[in-house]
Amino acid sequence: MAKLTKQQILFIENYLIELGVKYWDVRIELIDHIVSEIEDSTIHDFEQMVVDVTNKLGYKSYTVKKRLGEKAKELGKEYNKLLINKMKLFFVSKNTIVVAFLFITLFSVLFKELTDAVFVKVGLGVLLVPFMFLVGSSINQYRSIKKSIHLKTVCSVLSFPFLIFSIFFHFARIQDIQTILVFILVPILYYFAYCSYLVYKEVSNKHLKIYKELNAK
Repeated sequence: MAKLTKQQILFIENYLIELGVKYWDVRIELIDHIVSEIEDSTIHDFEQMVVDVTNKLGYKSYTVKKRLGEKAKELGKEYNKLLINKMKLFFVSKNTIVVAFLFITLFSVLFKELTDAVFVKVGLGVLLVPFMFLVGSSINQYRSIKKSIHLKTVCSVLSFPFLIFSIFFHFARIQDIQTILVFILVPILYYFAYCSYLVYKEVSNKHLKIYKELNAK
């Protein structure tokens, strides 16, 4: 079959939307596969080819949700690996090590000088800074590139440690335990938050660029 027209490509995208493929970045990947296979085919029934190739890729009306879930899991594993790599590289930079040392030193001073109740409040307040920053950044970026499975997945990866901390803290009713949790986990979460932000920026900037290029055409 000859090279597909813009109208035919638009037909493919609309068909995927009707199927329930709500993420634009997933649709782009599928469109690339579908267009390539159709153009290499000798069959001339275009619309039937679109249906057949989409089914072949595993995207049917009753399997779309499952396939999107599988895609999200794959991306989650990919971004977790990227996060681990960023966490390793953290210790390569002298600047980040110096900043981390100063932060831990200051936090240790607060731990010694403040009462348990005040230290817990200060620690939780300090913890809100990276959390709110990540939330604010993700909201702004989401407005720019709506319905992106990559952005949605990377945001869920970033929020996970904060969720774990909140669960631990909720069940730690004793003041002494709360104080120790804050002293130990806040620096760790700051470290995680910084590395997570690097992952988030890398992923979001990459897909924002793709999104802008597609909409510029």
